[in-house]
Amino acid sequence: RYGTSCATLTGQANGSSGLTVHGVALAGLMPLTTYFFTVEASDPAGNLTLDDNGGLCHSFTTTDRVDGFSEQFAGTFDL
Repeated sequence: RYGTSCATLTGQANGSSGLTVHGVALAGLMPLTTYFFTVEASDPAGNLTLDDNGGLCHSFTTTDRVDGFSEQFAGTFDL
């Protein structure tokens, strides 16, 4: 679960099951914004564990968004 406040984790992303290393791609994040997240994992027997950094949540900050569709005009140089 993730969100812009540790108290309100409104987003959710799911990874693949049966792996020991996970990666989750998130879309629609705002640029230059700090996000907080927790990680929940379960095993085939249904045992659930939660990593919430001791109740403080983990966090990351997004970078400025790159606009790949803009054209830059500088002097006589036309991209």
